Amino acid sequence: MQWLWSEWNKVKKSILIFSISKLEDMKKKGNMSYIKHYEVFFDEVHMVYLFGKSSPVKSGKTSYVSLGSANSLISLFLAPLHLYKYSKTHMPTVYLTGDLIFSWWSTLLVKSLLSAKVFLMPVAMPHEIYESSGKTITGVLPRWIERLCIKFSFVSAYKIITGKNIVDYVRWLQKSKESKNKLLLVDTLVDELPSFEYFDKLFKLGDEHKREDNILLYVGRLHKEKLVEDVFASFGILKKKHKDLKLWIVGSGEELDNLKQVSSNLQVEEDVRFFGSKNASELPEIYKRATIFVSPLTGTSLREAGLASLPIVCYEIDWVANTFANKKEVMFAKKHDPNDLANNIDKLLKDRELCKHIVRQMSEYASKNWSPSNMQESLKQIYLARER
Repeated sequence: MQWLWSEWNKVKKSILIFSISKLEDMKKKGNMSYIKHYEVFFDEVHMVYLFGKSSPVKSGKTSYVSLGSANSLISLFLAPLHLYKYSKTHMPTVYLTGDLIFSWWSTLLVKSLLSAKVFLMPVAMPHEIYESSGKTITGVLPRWIERLCIKFSFVSAYKIITGKNIVDYVRWLQKSKESKNKLLLVDTLVDELPSFEYFDKLFKLGDEHKREDNILLYVGRLHKEKLVEDVFASFGILKKKHKDLKLWIVGSGEELDNLKQVSSNLQVEEDVRFFGSKNASELPEIYKRATIFVSPLTGTSLREAGLASLPIVCYEIDWVANTFANKKEVMFAKKHDPNDLANNIDKLLKDRELCKHIVRQMSEYASKNWSPSNMQESLKQIYLARER
């Protein structure tokens, strides 16, 4: 292993990360910052979007490139050719995707003509999306076709990656005969971690900001599948007991107008503040001021809150359900139950010692599993597998 690592360090390393999405959509969602983490290990990072057509962007070692067109069907049909032509020009060392549905199709040519070893890193569990949103992942294909495509993608992948600490993902991937023998478990998924800008600002702030007493905070996309409306429902319940309570919403999305109407219907609009989207360096100050973080269904923002020592109330759902323990690192509410969400928030507002306890436990977990120092070692664990 040591010899392999020494040899690996002698060569120029590049990674091509590809996605069936549009560059402009990812910019709007703010789902791009994690890509810069790959610069700690690779000399070149190519982030390739196979849908849409935008001007390429270069930032440090990272190139953001659009290879598709305005027509999604044409983009999908030509994805294997576009990915092959770009790969043949740049000849990346490693291929990585999070695309569960179409990665088997996109990689047909790079696998057959360039002998590419493609790593698949699932970033969502289909059954959770089906249950929480009532939609399929694509929003177009029926579930049975999506499930078939997922099997094809598992078969096509060289290795399937997830984190040791994400117990739900591990169990899900171990159940499938197509994925269980390809499973590669790592200590930390780099894609889980907040951006460098977030860490830089958080470390500079230290304990500079004191918590305020009556602020609930949600950070994330304002999309229906994120169950943000449940946050407003629980806030309406809590306002009957806690008159001074405020709700801060950070993020943007298709549900913004609906959520403003919901706050008006609940007659709490004067106590709700919509911040819109914030860049990563602005978030630590907001986390540091808030009292409690409310997370129906979030990923990176929950990690950001944990790193910022903010007590968390969340639904017992998705990856958090088998990662944390109730009243240890988080306060769990029954999924899809705004009343229970409100009850658990109420407990934390009244019990300062319980707040301190779960903050201490989550801070220990966060520093161990989500630290920037974990990045290079985790990438080493994953990508040395390519050379074996």
